[in-house]
Amino acid sequence: MSLVSGEDFTSSATGSNAAVVTPISTGEFSRWPPRAPVPGVLHHVSDHFNVLTDGRQPDWAEMCALAVGSVVCARHYCTEWTLPNFTSLAFAAIGGTGTGKESVTRTISAHLEAADQQRLLGGSGWTSPGAMFSQLLWSSSSITQIDEFGQYLGSSRDKGNSARGQAVTLFMQAFGRLDGVLMPEHYSTMSGQKVDDMDERCIYCPGLTAVFTGTPIEYYAALSERDVANGFLNRILVVEGKPERLGLSFDAQRPEPNPEVVNWIREMRKPAAGELAAVRPTPRRIPFSDTAKEAFVDYANDLGADGNELDELLSREVEIAMRISLILALSRGASEISGEDASWSKSFCRRHMKRMVLGVKRNIGKGRIDDLEERVLGRLENAKGGELSQRDLYRGPLCRASTSERRAVKENLLAKEYITVSGKKAQNGKQQYSWKLVSGSADSADS
Repeated sequence: MSLVSGEDFTSSATGSNAAVVTPISTGEFSRWPPRAPVPGVLHHVSDHFNVLTDGRQPDWAEMCALAVGSVVCARHYCTEWTLPNFTSLAFAAIGGTGTGKESVTRTISAHLEAADQQRLLGGSGWTSPGAMFSQLLWSSSSITQIDEFGQYLGSSRDKGNSARGQAVTLFMQAFGRLDGVLMPEHYSTMSGQKVDDMDERCIYCPGLTAVFTGTPIEYYAALSERDVANGFLNRILVVEGKPERLGLSFDAQRPEPNPEVVNWIREMRKPAAGELAAVRPTPRRIPFSDTAKEAFVDYANDLGADGNELDELLSREVEIAMRISLILALSRGASEISGEDASWSKSFCRRHMKRMVLGVKRNIGKGRIDDLEERVLGRLENAKGGELSQRDLYRGPLCRASTSERRAVKENLLAKEYITVSGKKAQNGKQQYSWKLVSGSADSADS
């Protein structure tokens, strides 16, 4: 679904494989007041992106600036606090086809390359936990940019692709261990492998930044209630783009990264010269000003008072906002995090977290089950005799549903007396089930 569009994104999917996606009104954008530019030199990154996209995706422009700051400042700068916070972040740029997602990767890569920091550019995904360790051993501060993230995430849950699923789990661990150590699983040393060799594969203060891009259909279809419960979703700041497709202009020229931000990147990376993943860095600590402390305490209290039914999604919101405020202070060249840094960070996080919660409510859990039920009823209504085999339904409207979601749909429709389920033994001895629409139930479901 698009949280920012009335466009029916399901039109790009056909037949039984069309995803269940619920759009909302474009008014979601207009509720938010105009924002101040990204503080400090990083606003040049936003300007660069805006030139590429004709200014049509301001949220992604801000995200690009923060992503550059996230990876550039990783490992070597942290907040002065009992639990130090570093700058590494994970973003998901979600939008329809042709809305400018490619410019996200293009903008980030252009700035790192211009500053001779190609080493910070990681791969386009992880095939296994070992692949992520290899990336971080090569460059303990790096950014991974994964296109078509919904497909990537969906494939990580497929049978026979457990290695990719384990890599996603390792990403979750890396996000929460910025001041700790990321260690691989140990194997037997009976083969002659030295323990010291395995110790050298430890990653101290992993500086992993991630930027995922994808369409609403693929992204929400790949998610489940498990991703809410296990903390996967609350680590990712989802930034939905506007639905407008970019136009064509032969007068437009590709901009060059601003020299001011290029010099800033080089300066910020100086403490990282010769860094080794197996050696714990000594980061520069940036304190919170009194006004910033007060702002974040109020922020945390306000979230706790909201009593949101999806509190799991918001449990890391203040932590993420603190990481952003650190990036902003460094972008300004300041010696402390100001109240303005805290305010800007809070505004950015609140805007996108609220949209993400809305997307989860409409597409995952109860809302998603409701949509799946409607699709099943629609398919049965159009079937001969109002009856289809369970196998056909699992290949059709329930093809992307998880086992628990399929079970919930069947139990709900049976409880509502919308369907009956019968079974018979096939020639191979296996039980085959069919679902049949109860006469008049489709009209009851619509009313």
